Amino acid sequence: MNRFASKLIPARCRRPPDGDGDIHVLGLAKGSERYIFLYDDDHRDETLRTIRRFAGNSELSLTEYDAANLRQAIRETA
Repeated sequence: MNRFASKLIPARCRRPPDGDGDIHVLGLAKGSERYIFLYDDDHRDETLRTIRRFAGNSELSLTEYDAANLRQAIRETA
């Protein structure tokens, strides 16, 4: 297992009884920064766009490589 994969943390939790469907949880620990994404199936595309936007932000440590791995993990949950 490579170093990056050990820090990528996919999970899923159930919505409250009044909710509908699952909420997906995806996290990345990068140095002292933590990126945690919570999304449902209806907002998967919006989450992918957000990750792409974060990777383009020079004030964040999230790289294009990190973003590609996060997006791949999201696509695998589809």
